[in-house]
Amino acid sequence: MSPYEIKLLLDIFCIADWYESRSEPIFVGTLSNFETNGLIELGGSISTAKLTIKGRAHVSQLCNLPFPQEIKQWVDHTGNPIPNI
Repeated sequence: MSPYEIKLLLDIFCIADWYESRSEPIFVGTLSNFETNGLIELGGSISTAKLTIKGRAHVSQLCNLPFPQEIKQWVDHTGNPIPNI
């Protein structure tokens, strides 16, 4: 997902009037993509859109994602780890 898609999904989850003052060129296409992928139900109008069970599960997944961790290891020219000896 793009940062915009993540923010919009979280806005739908968190903000009651998330749809007000939206004028981004990718707004409608993103909502259509969310609906196609089963993340939201539009229910006839944007103002009645809500997250599906799948959408809420994805928000939970995003919120529970741990921070990345740095790994320091030597690798060969193709990116494969070189074992320590």
